[in-house]
Amino acid sequence: IAAEATVYKGLNVSAVASLGNYYYTSRQLATTTRDNISTVEARNEVIYSENYKAGAGPQSAYTMGAFYRGKKFWTAGFNVNYFDKMYVRFNPVRRTLAAVESLEDGAQRNALLDQEQLDSQVTLDINASKSFKLHSKFQKPYRNAYIIINAGVNNILNNQDFIQSGNEQLRVDFNTKQASKFATRYTYAFGINYFISVILRMN
Repeated sequence: IAAEATVYKGLNVSAVASLGNYYYTSRQLATTTRDNISTVEARNEVIYSENYKAGAGPQSAYTMGAFYRGKKFWTAGFNVNYFDKMYVRFNPVRRTLAAVESLEDGAQRNALLDQEQLDSQVTLDINASKSFKLHSKFQKPYRNAYIIINAGVNNILNNQDFIQSGNEQLRVDFNTKQASKFATRYTYAFGINYFISVILRMN
């Protein structure tokens, strides 16, 4: 869903929302083998993954921003971004009967089965550009020639706690059945970062 409006001469505001709900609608059957060994450890083992969320980035994302185009070939703008409903990719082995069959309902069983939801996050980006028309002697054999400089700063708030994704390790201790023994691995977004580009346009 997107909307854009001009609120003043050269000033536009916009809003975009991406809304999703991605989850597994059924159970799967798994075949388990070991590297470099032809023996099959398990065949057609049921993975109880129905209704678990797909761990593939934010399921809801929103951005609001403003963009101004000046009269002397310059622009400036900013965007505020909000990311929500992010889930860790689950380990299917922990969603099998073998992983929990000896456990009663309680904290230990829930720790193996529950899917972690990552914290919602906010970032702020700014950008600007300036266009210069080259002198006529540089334009031949072209009618017009321009130098365009673009610059931007992403995550200007330096949010270094932004976990983009997480993966449960594909290991389970079937003796102690402690979910914390193999900790989830996380990928963090970059903190503050920037870019500068120079473009030569001729036509």
